[in-house]
Amino acid sequence: MSIYRNSKLYTSGSILVIFFYILLAIFTSGLALAVFGGWDPSQILYAPILIGLVGMGKAALNFSKESEFAWERGKLIAILIFIGSGILLLGLLLLIFTTWNDIEVLVYLGDIGLILSCIVYAIGFFFLQKQLAALYLKRVIVKYPNYFISIGFGVQSLAYTLLFINWFVSNETATATIVIAGIVLAVISIIFLIVGFIPVNIAFRTYPYLVENEEIRPG
Repeated sequence: MSIYRNSKLYTSGSILVIFFYILLAIFTSGLALAVFGGWDPSQILYAPILIGLVGMGKAALNFSKESEFAWERGKLIAILIFIGSGILLLGLLLLIFTTWNDIEVLVYLGDIGLILSCIVYAIGFFFLQKQLAALYLKRVIVKYPNYFISIGFGVQSLAYTLLFINWFVSNETATATIVIAGIVLAVISIIFLIVGFIPVNIAFRTYPYLVENEEIRPG
């Protein structure tokens, strides 16, 4: 797979993640409904998110095999993204499974899967930003990377954690407060993801051209 196709996985993947996380937040009231067991049509929105993220992991793995500008952290980034995606998919399947088997513990395990997937994603994109920083120094990345994506997934894990804790709170006032806090954190996390993925999208639109043509690299 060429450097152009690999870069396309990042540009298209970033758009998928941004767009469908926004839709997911809208249709699940800021992810507040995402932690409940059973089948819900909004869960389909996770599919393009997973496709976008797995595509980025695949591209990172391919970039680690490039003859020039090989990614030193490419395999690690890919492994973490694949693991995060696997955990997220498993968590979703457990939540959906409770539609036919009302087993409370499976809902808890599904929610824990959502939390852990965000943590793994946060670590994976932390290393991606470290990789992009190295490429920026080589002048093949046009915009200096930041850690907003990792922060976004980290905050999202906190949002899911609060919504999960809410299962064990019986006081109505406390429950309402926790849900509101979880929704606010979820919205903040998506804002961080948007702010983080936009420069990634921009960087990979120009990345293959800058790699192949030293003359057009920024000074």
